[in-house]
Amino acid sequence: MAAADDSPAVCWFLYSSTPTNASVESMQSRVRGILAALKVKTADVDGANAENKTQRSEFWAISGKRAVYPQVFVQAKGETKFVGDGEDIVLANDDGILEGQLADAPRVEADA
Repeated sequence: MAAADDSPAVCWFLYSSTPTNASVESMQSRVRGILAALKVKTADVDGANAENKTQRSEFWAISGKRAVYPQVFVQAKGETKFVGDGEDIVLANDDGILEGQLADAPRVEADA
């Protein structure tokens, strides 16, 4: 998933609208909350939607984690990098390093 170097950055949030259990659903909600608190603007991709199969497979190839939800990726400067799955995101946030890992991610603009 290479983007042109002048393309705007994107923070992809790969999730499942049909989580396999309550812990997956809870983790998806927790990661969404963390990203929202950091004012990261996400583009959501529902991995359970058949229309997203190609994109989902590309994300899984990048992360090496098949059928794991949620996963976060940042596409910037011509490349897509895997930031982490739910546990990675929570741990990085707790350790205070997540914001640095998301440095290239687009941010929600503050209200004027």
